Formats: sequence, C-alpha cells, structure tokens
Amino acid sequence: MRVLLDTKVWIDLKEHERFFEDFHRLYDDQDLEIVFSHGNFLDLVRRDHQDELAPIIDEFTDEYLGPFNHDLVGEYRRSDQPLVLATIDKTWYQYCLHATQGMNSVETLQALFRDAHFDAEPASSVMTEFINGTRRLETLDPEGRMEIPDDVPQSVALKKIGIFAEYAKQQSDGMAILDDADIPLKRYIFGMSMIYISETHHEPEPGDYRDAVIWSQAISCECDVLWTETRWKYEHPVINQVLNRLERKPLETVKDSDEFKELFQ
Repeated sequence: MRVLLDTKVWIDLKEHERFFEDFHRLYDDQDLEIVFSHGNFLDLVRRDHQDELAPIIDEFTDEYLGPFNHDLVGEYRRSDQPLVLATIDKTWYQYCLHATQGMNSVETLQALFRDAHFDAEPASSVMTEFINGTRRLETLDPEGRMEIPDDVPQSVALKKIGIFAEYAKQQSDGMAILDDADIPLKRYIFGMSMIYISETHHEPEPGDYRDAVIWSQAISCECDVLWTETRWKYEHPVINQVLNRLERKPLETVKDSDEFKELFQ
C-alpha cells in the first residue's frame, strides 16, 4: 500500500511520541510504502527545527518525489534518496550534489532543509494570479461555440474550456468539444486542482499551492492512500472528476490514525 502523508502528519510524528510509536507499529506490521512529496518539502523548508524531523522522514520514507512540473509529459523524478528534492533548480542541485558527498541520507536531508534558500512565494503568487484569472472565466459566453456537458456545473465547464482550450477539438458543425482524455494526465490533474481552489470562496494563499502539489502527486504517482487532516478538500466534485478518469482504484483519503487502521481490518 502506497501512502502519502500530509505535512501535518509528519510534524505530529515528531511532536507526539505515542503517535510515533503507533505509526511505527503499523509500518512494521503492514506492507506500507511511504511517499514523501515535493509539496511536503516546500511546506517544511518554511519551518524550523527540521534537524529533528529529518531522521523520522528518513526512517519511514521509501520514495521521494521530485518537483511537480505540470507541463512535463514524462515521469516524475523519483528516488529512494532525498537529493531528488533539490532538482527544483539545476544550480542548487549541482551545489547540493557536491556539498552532500559522503553524507548519509539523514545528513543529506538535514542539509537540504538548512540550505533551501529558494522562496516558494513566487510560485504561490503566480498561482494566485492564475486562480483569480480562472474565476473570471465564469463570465465566458460559450453559446454556439462550445459544448457543455450536462453533468458538469457550468462554472467548472467554463473554467475547463479556458484552461485547456488548446486541447479542444472543432466539430463539423463549428462547435468545439473538450474531451478530458485528450489532456495529458499531469496537466489535467494540476489544472483541475486550480479549478477546485477557484471554486472555494477564500482568497488563494501559499498553502493552497503546496496542497495542490501534494494531492496531484498522490494521484499521479499511484498512491493508494492520502492521509490528511483536511480530507474535506478532497471530497469536492471537481476532484471526483479527476479520480473518475483514472482506470484504477480511487485514491483513499483518511484524516486520522483510527481511519487509517480501519483500512487493515
């Protein structure tokens, strides 16, 4: 079972000894494969005391996921070594590759947390502009130009038309139709996550971008379970559209250790 832990779960493993012990027993008793997302990394480089958390991440993580690039058609960079997290920037990666020579995986992870001087805010700022632009797509008038499915809310359909316009196909009658299957999966997953955020009523914030990376990687990297305290975020109809496109068992979401344990009963 492949499991991606939300960042708050990692922090709880560090701060609550009993929770750590319970999780450790589950990890030892069950066939678990723990995945560490680049979204987790973006969350944690903004916090202190990661020297203490690095050994815990290293102990449980079976696979680290490199940066999310929704325009990249190929596979994610994946590795059982944390250095893949540094591939967000070529120069920084080369620096880390040299600086961590001779270090074990815990020391490498600690070094990455200490030396990560990049700021996630620019990506989040671009996301905010993108979300606000996505919301304005609701005002489009597709009459006579685009087919809108009956089973999709019009606001969502209009946003999909705007975001994925390059994949729309012109029909003989002059109407254009958008088939989700024609959109590259990673582009589709991340684009739909932006639509989901635009459907909420709060102002976009940096955490939304990192959440989008986490859940996008959980889906596109074949995870079976996403453990998150904000499960309500993943029960939105927009996200259900993404899961319905996948020809495999849907992503399970659990919010606490009790729900996680129920998966093994």
